Amino acid sequence: MAKQSWKSVFEVAAVGMSLLATSCGGDDDGQKDGGSDNVLADAGCPGPSDAGCPGPSDAGCPGPSDAGRPGPSDAGCPGPSDAGCPGPSDAGCPGPSDAGCPSPLAVELPSDMTMWTAWLDAKRYQAWHCDRTAQAPLPDSPHGQNIICVNDALWAARAGTGPFPVGAAAVKLVVNPQGAITRRYIDVRKLAGSGPEGWYFHVDGSGPSGLGSAPAVQFCADCHAKSRDYVRRIPSL
Repeated sequence: MAKQSWKSVFEVAAVGMSLLATSCGGDDDGQKDGGSDNVLADAGCPGPSDAGCPGPSDAGCPGPSDAGRPGPSDAGCPGPSDAGCPGPSDAGCPGPSDAGCPSPLAVELPSDMTMWTAWLDAKRYQAWHCDRTAQAPLPDSPHGQNIICVNDALWAARAGTGPFPVGAAAVKLVVNPQGAITRRYIDVRKLAGSGPEGWYFHVDGSGPSGLGSAPAVQFCADCHAKSRDYVRRIPSL
């Protein structure tokens, strides 16, 4: 047998270590994902390294125990249709550190009002308590058929009396006979108290916005004053 040089011995060892590193943490199913195997960093996936979480490369992750949360069709994970997703049982999947994946709080109205249009566009209000179908306008309302959605703070206080809590919010979607949304409104209690100045009335787009004491939205406040604490209607579920 020919004597091997120290150089050749090191080369063989290097190749062996390379093969070991390649197989360690590879896909159990042998599938290729985007040209590279999933690695151990995907254990408990999605993890901090999974921007887009989970992406197409994370096949089967989340697993069967996370039924529908989020599924392969939910690009952007989770999407607006995933009300309450992820839930308390989905610890860390995805978590606040997973860039590109909204946290459970994403369904709440942003404190930055410049983000309201984008929030409405994303239909985050669909995770609120909403009318099942469009309702006829109230007899004295200037709006057409509409859908009302209210957040948890307003919904939880619906059976009480007096002012709603700070943070209570409602979205009104005016729809045409074909069901298309033609106008969007947001009302949110910003300040404690019993007068219109506690409510912020927002007409999305080119409409006026402001606290109920502002002249620009006085018409809104006057109309809403006909009901309990400026909330004209609670969704019909």
